[in-house]
Amino acid sequence: MYLAIIVIIIVLTIFSWSYKKWQIERVYRQRIDVYQKQHQLSSSELTLFRDTLGAAKEQILIIDSLTRSLPSLRAVEAETGGLKSAKQIFQQLMQEPQALNDFGDFLYQKLPSLVKAAEKLQEIKNSGVNTPEIKSSVNKILETITVIANSITDDYESLINEDSQEISLTKKILEKK
Repeated sequence: MYLAIIVIIIVLTIFSWSYKKWQIERVYRQRIDVYQKQHQLSSSELTLFRDTLGAAKEQILIIDSLTRSLPSLRAVEAETGGLKSAKQIFQQLMQEPQALNDFGDFLYQKLPSLVKAAEKLQEIKNSGVNTPEIKSSVNKILETITVIANSITDDYESLINEDSQEISLTKKILEKK
């Protein structure tokens, strides 16, 4: 008798879990379909978008984590705002997936290079070896990171400038009416 009750409870638990998982997947799929239609993306474009921004998100999270753990990267971020700019560009791309082509350098060169340089910096810092040559290499890496971060901030500033010009143009058009 007890065995039958336990089996029934297990079966009901598994069924309930499976049903909830199915509902979550269904809602997720519906949201993706709405996003795809709203932004007029083909299935292949959606796959490319998802893969590209998935990689970008992962890279931004790595940079964020390294920035929090290394004082030298926090100083670069305070000076350049590169990480904040990268996050803002990412958000813009989520809202306007058609702009993906405009940010190819950001997605395929700048972010990966920034991650690689930051990871190398962490590796050197964690080694504990501190010779004059290593200090020189650390300084060169920090210079490279600063240049890349400034470049990302420049990209974001260009994006903001374009948006500002569009708003200004809209205002002028509305004033003429």
